[in-house]
Amino acid sequence: MGSQVGFYMAKEDEEAFVEFVKKRRNVCMFLWCSSTPSPVCLDSLPERDVEGWFSIYFWDMDNSPPPIFKYYEKIGYSIDQLNSEVIEFSRSVIDGTVLRHGRIWASFERLSGDHLVQKSEHLKKWFRQLAGWIRRSAVRREQMGYVLPGAAKFCEEGGTLD
Repeated sequence: MGSQVGFYMAKEDEEAFVEFVKKRRNVCMFLWCSSTPSPVCLDSLPERDVEGWFSIYFWDMDNSPPPIFKYYEKIGYSIDQLNSEVIEFSRSVIDGTVLRHGRIWASFERLSGDHLVQKSEHLKKWFRQLAGWIRRSAVRREQMGYVLPGAAKFCEEGGTLD
């Protein structure tokens, strides 16, 4: 079982969110795929021309075990998000004049043999903290999720939300 919070974020919203994430904990931010079997920590969010730029993961290096990566011939190493204590940050995407939604998501169970077991309470608490920041920083729109200030400005300037 997992949990998610949907949102619309412009670039400035993402930067404020990542600053919040990294300020409170010793966090490694990394792409969903890699040429190595361990995360390559990013200093900042990648630009759109970087492969996999839209799907970022946060790992609390002080409170969670190292993430697990699986090898796939066509893409290299990919995060095993169901068995790792990470939070997925799927970024909002600007497609012309349309801003597409993003989300944070985490699975709170992992496989142990042939059954599911709970991940740490720490991960759940951390997810709630990140979700709380989004909720406090945004306006809730029916059926659409949370719209952060930069995304609201995008709409005021003629953009639309998907």
